[in-house]
Amino acid sequence: MDRVFENFKSFLNEFQLERPTKTPELRFDPETKKYVPDSPRTGIQYDPQVQGYRVTKEQLDQINNAIKRIYHGFTKAHPEYKDSDGLNVAPQFDPKNLEEIPPAEEKLNENIEEIPNWEDLEPEQQQAIGSELEKFPEDSWEELSDDDKLWILKRIEIYTPEDKLQRQPHGHITTVKGVPVGIGQMTTPEWEASGYIIPVSEAVLKSFEEMVGELKGETVDDRKLYDQAKNWYHDIRQLLDDETDNDQDATFLGMLIASFSPRAKFSLNLAEAAFVYKAAKEDKDTNPEGLRNYLETLRTKKGLEPGAYRGFVTHKVPNFALNLIAPELGGEEKYEWNSTIDTWMIDAFYPEIREVSSTKEWGGVKGKMMSSVSFYRYMTGLVAKETKALGLDYPHELQAIVWVASQVRSAGRRSAGVTTDFAFNQIKAAILNQTGKELVPPEEAAEAFEEKFGGRSWLGVIFDEIDKDFGEASKIVLGVKNEKGKFIYPGVRSISSKGEKGSAFPYYRPRPKAPKEKKPKGVAAPKEREEWTKEKYSNLKTYHALNKVVQMMTGKFNYLYDAITLYLKDATKQDTVEYVLGRFDPEAKKEKDYFNESKKRIRIRILKS
Repeated sequence: MDRVFENFKSFLNEFQLERPTKTPELRFDPETKKYVPDSPRTGIQYDPQVQGYRVTKEQLDQINNAIKRIYHGFTKAHPEYKDSDGLNVAPQFDPKNLEEIPPAEEKLNENIEEIPNWEDLEPEQQQAIGSELEKFPEDSWEELSDDDKLWILKRIEIYTPEDKLQRQPHGHITTVKGVPVGIGQMTTPEWEASGYIIPVSEAVLKSFEEMVGELKGETVDDRKLYDQAKNWYHDIRQLLDDETDNDQDATFLGMLIASFSPRAKFSLNLAEAAFVYKAAKEDKDTNPEGLRNYLETLRTKKGLEPGAYRGFVTHKVPNFALNLIAPELGGEEKYEWNSTIDTWMIDAFYPEIREVSSTKEWGGVKGKMMSSVSFYRYMTGLVAKETKALGLDYPHELQAIVWVASQVRSAGRRSAGVTTDFAFNQIKAAILNQTGKELVPPEEAAEAFEEKFGGRSWLGVIFDEIDKDFGEASKIVLGVKNEKGKFIYPGVRSISSKGEKGSAFPYYRPRPKAPKEKKPKGVAAPKEREEWTKEKYSNLKTYHALNKVVQMMTGKFNYLYDAITLYLKDATKQDTVEYVLGRFDPEAKKEKDYFNESKKRIRIRILKS
């Protein structure tokens, strides 16, 4: 049996069906002046467009050989299973005889790709392929592996020889300059016909249904992961309600979480928001004028009156804010666009672009999609459509399910889904590290935390620790280092950066250019410190929360400014929802008119206190 398992492990190592392999590192060959792979690319990757694993004829032969090794190893160890004639006849996949292959095997054969010979390609294809060949160490089409040929054929369907997007009129994502009706009134078919977006395939939308099924699983524990994902936003809002004094405070804390969310691990995002919430709450009670003056040092826009809202220029933060503070809002049809689209969702929507893009290309495409009103409204419309089809109540429920399921698929294990429990356990581990001076890994933190703090939530414990000693409590985020700079007791920032969080999808790595001769650098002039760090505001708790705990605030000033300004004005949940909705105009036909950065806020009364 050992021989059987050795062969089976060899098979898994060759193909890694559960987790796609990454492109190998490249080395520069001084003789050919090209970059060549250190090892051949292997592995069969899951393709949501065909709902299965794509294989080439070459890969199918390798699979059949691996099956033979497994079969022969098993029958050698167990001769009683040999055929009556004494021969070991291993089962094999044969794409030429589909009518004789059972239905379960037929799907694999349907996905075998026929790779054309060079002479069978159209002249335009040959020209496009020629430009892609420059990225490979091989000199001709015939020398490429089947994997590389398939990649190039897919690549030229998405990108032009100039590395521009084929399905965009200008080769790149552009802003909306004029649509027949308001941007917020465009339907999914209208967006697909507009030319501003890249249509999402039906196969991808079908994969969302599969993700729901995968996350539900078959056991009670499986169902728990599904429920945690589905109720993600509802659970966060409930936590905010439970641990703050009133609805106004809970709403303010939700706005802070949204403000700190860009480019942040969720557990760190939550912890930072908790510290700024406590600091701003105290400053509001004891020195509101000082807090207002300090806010003005965070200004990044000129020409705005003190206290004037700065608004938004993208949809992600306001949508996330509404999902956090008013998760029930998305249940109304006119607000069905209100789901949060992040990079994981774009990965799920456009796998065919991702798999033929370099890391840099895909990062740029995703960034533009994220900031594009047309793509954002289109994708949220698709989420709303699929939400209804799958019988869910709120679009943000499906978004959270896809978010968690995507990470589970990527990492190949259910424990990689970043649910509330996953993030909470990272925070609990940091709290135990600092309050008990005991190292507890996140996967063991829930039980240890319960034993130490009873039924308390992590948020309530952090608030208690801040009330005791703000400086000591900050170590929950920052951790404690020894004299050599190594963490003795890691904080949330360190834990979240190293925690089990799934791995990003593998991207096709571009062939880098030959190394250039380095030029000596001059001595850079020291940069002046940001205005918001001025010591004259050191009597404010908010100053210490931003400078000592959060530390890096660049790019989030506008959101933070508006969140605290609303709180200083005693904004209720209803006021805050109205503020967010009033920052963009659904009837605008041009993207430059969509966000009301300097317009008077539209008062829309939609929720009861």
